[in-house]
Amino acid sequence: DRRESPAVILGSIPSSEALAPGMTLIKKEEHDRRVAEVESWKIENEMQTLQKRREGMKLSRFQALAILRQYGKRDTAEQIIADPETDPLTVDAWNYATEFRRLSPTILSMAPALGLSDEQLDQMFEEGAEIEA
Repeated sequence: DRRESPAVILGSIPSSEALAPGMTLIKKEEHDRRVAEVESWKIENEMQTLQKRREGMKLSRFQALAILRQYGKRDTAEQIIADPETDPLTVDAWNYATEFRRLSPTILSMAPALGLSDEQLDQMFEEGAEIEA
């Protein structure tokens, strides 16, 4: 763990080995606690990285419509927009937006209705960004 100085190395050594200078032997409970801390930090770091990646994802209107067509979801999206129960702000965003951001309210509200998971949305945005007119 590089957050500590000197650095902490989590692991084990054979009982026949002597501790090197500067090494400290800790009990299993302390080892397990430190491993859990590192694992928790890794998960939090991965979540932050994913959030930042998603914040930067965007598609042009053309790219969004094209990727929806490729995934067989465009007709369903159009039906959602045509439904009188759909939020008027979502309808306006759908009809007039020039780009769609991955974390926008429009995308977040339509995804469940389209049966799309977060992972599928990520994939669609990544693939959609490669589409050229």
